[in-house]
Amino acid sequence: MGIYDDMLAMTPPEPRSHPRMPREQRAKQFMPFATLKGYGDAVRERSVFREDDPTLDEDSRDRLDQLLGGLLADLAEHPTVSVTWLEGGQQTAAGKLEHLSPAEDLGRVAGRTFRLSSVIAMERV
Repeated sequence: MGIYDDMLAMTPPEPRSHPRMPREQRAKQFMPFATLKGYGDAVRERSVFREDDPTLDEDSRDRLDQLLGGLLADLAEHPTVSVTWLEGGQQTAAGKLEHLSPAEDLGRVAGRTFRLSSVIAMERV
């Protein structure tokens, strides 16, 4: 017989300031909830292969790679560019290049973020 065996038969103390919450209501607080409306749909959409994913020919890909290399070298100066990419349809943005990271597959122009792998056209302005 252990020293705490007498505590096993005890009932937990009742709170004085408010009534005890029923078990089914306590369980509800641990159910999943959507704090960011539409976030789950956006994640699912991103994970599905889309027909509008770009497939550039080799020459276009080489030109884009050369331009990206030059832009990476000049990134501190925030060069002005125009970018067109496919993401839920064709998107275009023009302005200062704020972020460019091939490792993350991300770029940002004028506050608009895009995947580098979805770019179909880019030029310095």
